[in-house]
Amino acid sequence: GLSASTKGKGHTFSEEQEILGTIIAWSLLNRGLTKQMLFVGIKAIRPDLSNWNPSNWFKRFLDRFHDQIRLRKVKGLKNERICHSLDTDVTLFANWLSRFLLLRKNIKYIMLNCDETMLSITGDQTKKKVIESTQKWKNNSIELKRGETCAYLPIVSPFGIIFSVFILPAKENQIANVVIKNSYSRTRSSHSCFYMFTNKGYVTGEAFTAILKALREELNKNYGDYEILLFLDRLSCHLVDSNLKYCKQNNITTIYFPASTSHVLQTLDNGPFASFKNKIYQNLSEFLVTMRGDEMKLGQLMLTLALEAEKVINEAVLSSAFKKTGLYPFSKSIIIKNIKLNLGREKELIGTNECNIATKITSSILEHRVLKLDTKVVKVKPIHNRLFTGDEILMLRKKQEMEKAKKKDKSSTSLVNRENNKRKRQSSSNSIKKNQLINLVINFHMKS
Repeated sequence: GLSASTKGKGHTFSEEQEILGTIIAWSLLNRGLTKQMLFVGIKAIRPDLSNWNPSNWFKRFLDRFHDQIRLRKVKGLKNERICHSLDTDVTLFANWLSRFLLLRKNIKYIMLNCDETMLSITGDQTKKKVIESTQKWKNNSIELKRGETCAYLPIVSPFGIIFSVFILPAKENQIANVVIKNSYSRTRSSHSCFYMFTNKGYVTGEAFTAILKALREELNKNYGDYEILLFLDRLSCHLVDSNLKYCKQNNITTIYFPASTSHVLQTLDNGPFASFKNKIYQNLSEFLVTMRGDEMKLGQLMLTLALEAEKVINEAVLSSAFKKTGLYPFSKSIIIKNIKLNLGREKELIGTNECNIATKITSSILEHRVLKLDTKVVKVKPIHNRLFTGDEILMLRKKQEMEKAKKKDKSSTSLVNRENNKRKRQSSSNSIKKNQLINLVINFHMKS
């Protein structure tokens, strides 16, 4: 049923396969491809089709290859995503993962999930997001403004947090306020907590490279001889070539969820982040003060509360989330069941009702309560795309203060030297003038 028309009237089989390959390649790269961009590429293949109207051909083309093209991955090709395609993708993913894990039944491995969430209570509290059709809505929790606060990125296993990173928005030439814990005593159940600076406060490709390197160092302590199975969504920074190469060279196997399935498959999106944010909102409700110009800003307050709220992402919560998604213990039937339930329900709210909580919290800002947490604010000049512990933030501040003091001393010394030199020049000038005057007087007397 493929078009094999003569030149100038249609496309040959090989040409349509080339077009199909282009669409699939763009989707695998997780890049948006509009119809207009696609048609420009097609006309480059067939420049002789000057009067060709691609619209009618495009509809027939999609019908012929509907089983091979994942329209939901190709932005702009269609307004609504196709439900049966998502169902098929998750089923294929579950079947592949089943075979993949079976081959590793005699190999030591550990499953990890890495994801990023923003910390804020600002923005549109009522906006909702279509999951698969106009009939199903996802409660989008809080519509966030990047750059207002910061991002939180934990890397977790079914047994606990491996380590976490707070990504703070800051420009390299400006001073940033960093909230850190006063105490850094490590216990058996505690984990490393890092800070990182980027321009906008979210993860970039370069930043994720630094995170992967820190992950490898952290895992070497307890999982040095394990294969690392790192489950990720298709965020662009996760797909950077340098990151993929680093993972391959360091025994980290990256496994990407099918696009638009994180609400079903991503462990952190199925309980841990909801518990984490609920704890933050609860703390806000209990401790939030009326903000004045001389008090802590809202962004600093959110980071302060987040450091305390991390405790709720414990082994019980993570174990339940891994089990709920069917990843660990692995259950193909649970994975397939979850996606079928998600596609079959009408107006089912997926996740937690965080936006309603945020609305209540925002309305309670005028409550006069005192915030007393074991944290402090440190002013530092940020260094981008590098991980810092709390102690390292303090060391960085100390180093920058010493450099500033040294520069100030040098400037002060330079100023004193300039003043001394000025005095010397003035003294020398006065001495010369005095000698000249004496010579004039002597010469006058000699003449007289």
